[in-house]
Amino acid sequence: MPKRSWITVGLLLALLILGGQAAHADRVELSADTPRIDLDQGQLSYFRDPTTKRTVAEARAAYREQGFQALPGNLGLGFTGDAVWLAVEVTRPADAPTDWVLALEPPTLDLVELYQFHGEQMQRQISGDGLPVAHRALFHRTPAFALQLQQGQTLLLLRIKTSSQVTAIPVLSQRAAFEQTQVMSSLVFGLFFGAMVLVLLYNLVIALLIRQSIYLLYCGYILLQTLSWFSYDGLLGLYLLPDNPLLANQLLGGFLSLHIALSIYFYARLLKVERRHRFSRMLLLYCYLAGSVGSVSVFFGLFHWVLPWIMAAVVLSFPALAPHAVRFIRSGGRVEQIFGGIYLLFAFMVLNDVLASFSLLPASLWSAYSAQIGQLIHVLALHLALYYQVRLGERQRDEAHIKLEIARHDAEEERSRRREQDQLLQMIGHEVRTPIAIIVSTLESLQLMEQEANDDPDKALRYQRIQRAVQRMEILMQLVGVNARALREDAYQIRIESVDLRRLCRSALDLLVEGAERITLDLPPDWSPQVRADAQMLSFAVLNLYDNALKYSLTPEGIEADLHPLRQGDRDGVCLRICNPASPLAAGMEERIFEKFVRIDEHANQPGLGLGLHLARRIVEQQQGWLKARNAGTNRVCFELWLPIDSGGEA
Repeated sequence: MPKRSWITVGLLLALLILGGQAAHADRVELSADTPRIDLDQGQLSYFRDPTTKRTVAEARAAYREQGFQALPGNLGLGFTGDAVWLAVEVTRPADAPTDWVLALEPPTLDLVELYQFHGEQMQRQISGDGLPVAHRALFHRTPAFALQLQQGQTLLLLRIKTSSQVTAIPVLSQRAAFEQTQVMSSLVFGLFFGAMVLVLLYNLVIALLIRQSIYLLYCGYILLQTLSWFSYDGLLGLYLLPDNPLLANQLLGGFLSLHIALSIYFYARLLKVERRHRFSRMLLLYCYLAGSVGSVSVFFGLFHWVLPWIMAAVVLSFPALAPHAVRFIRSGGRVEQIFGGIYLLFAFMVLNDVLASFSLLPASLWSAYSAQIGQLIHVLALHLALYYQVRLGERQRDEAHIKLEIARHDAEEERSRRREQDQLLQMIGHEVRTPIAIIVSTLESLQLMEQEANDDPDKALRYQRIQRAVQRMEILMQLVGVNARALREDAYQIRIESVDLRRLCRSALDLLVEGAERITLDLPPDWSPQVRADAQMLSFAVLNLYDNALKYSLTPEGIEADLHPLRQGDRDGVCLRICNPASPLAAGMEERIFEKFVRIDEHANQPGLGLGLHLARRIVEQQQGWLKARNAGTNRVCFELWLPIDSGGEA
């Protein structure tokens, strides 16, 4: 485009802007058929007074001289210390009603002055939450003015001065329509605060019953939110503190500050922001500090200075909490996903309020009250989510209780089976002892008779074999009792005493019916280590190791056992090492062979169930020791049994 064309377009835009700034707004035509008029369709114009000292005459003169700027919608200037003048011209025809009401939202405007001009006649009214209710133009929660409009044109000049955000949403209504709207709004407020109180009381009962801090925080969150809205809607100053507007405004600032701080802390707990999240914790710390300072500043008249910092804290809470909400939605459980979604909804509503407070969004009645309705929906959603969490926890507790009862029943059945097994083993042992005793006594009688007769030398050898078989049966009956005790989960029948391990190793070797001569036992002649153990059970463990070495040796010779001192950490101990020529243990087999029903060589033609080594390790561990297996070179396996030496030292 040529340079000359750019200049022309720029001049036209400048003229349009300047013309828009100086032009008067459209007049409002009243009608009997229009009970309510929202003044957000270009009917308003405004003028800012940074000095706050302009008189009504000066403001009217500025209006006549095109000094007011037209508003495309409602007034929204954010936080400013300026006084703002609003102007609107109304025309009442002869058939239109004379009684009208001009009301301004929100209720937090401190002082609003209305100057009504009809020709040169002027009427003045004042209202605002900075005045006692008796001094306001109308008994209403918002700045509202009763108008008696004459036929023809009337100029309405409004002067607004407030310490909160400068937002004005004016509505012009016929008196009957205004009163009908008040009845409806009272019903809506009753339902809103009734629902909030009902949710608060219900969750307070739940909090007292289950005693979880998150529910107490939620109750505090609902309480402060209810008080904040009750104050913000002008109901606190209208009904409870009609003669003390300063205290009502201070309580509004205090409730709002505490509500912001507690809501951020509540969501930090709900979203489980941990100490390791330093960035989030630092931002949250600033939010808590800003809310606390804001709640104190109201009593020193400094809240309007602190309020922007509180709003900034609200904005800073989003990057501190939103990532955790997203994490809940992506990877959390059902309840955590619900909590994450509710927070994001809450953050969206709060962000909308903050942007509107700084006039970054257009002001409207819908945006003013949609936030309140959204907060109610948000509170109810949180209530349902927490209720679902309680029910889920109860269901999980019930399932855990059922599992516990099943486990207890199974354990009782297992104990009952073990008691029956013990009784059966004891009965078998008792019943077997009688024939063994008969066999022993008969064998002794026969030996005496054979000694006297001395007619068959081979019979003596047969008697010896019978005697060894009986001895083996007696050993087996002793081991049956040891097996039953070692397989128990508890060790209440272990008889701990000081045991001479050197003597026990020798005695266990003598208990072997066959193969004892194949084991070379190297015991120090002048060292008898004492250990604290159950002698019978420990003897069984050593006997099992001897028997294992005999079973799985590749050659009849080469089985060696020795006893030597071995220190473990700060404890003195003694180690019994039994090595035999055998196939090397496969990788991982060093531990698996001590499991139940696992044998060193499943294909070996050796009797057994794979319980010997398992029982041996269990017995040794009950005596505060350990039992290990390892490969020692090619074709050699060693088992090492370690026990701590008794504090009495060596014998």
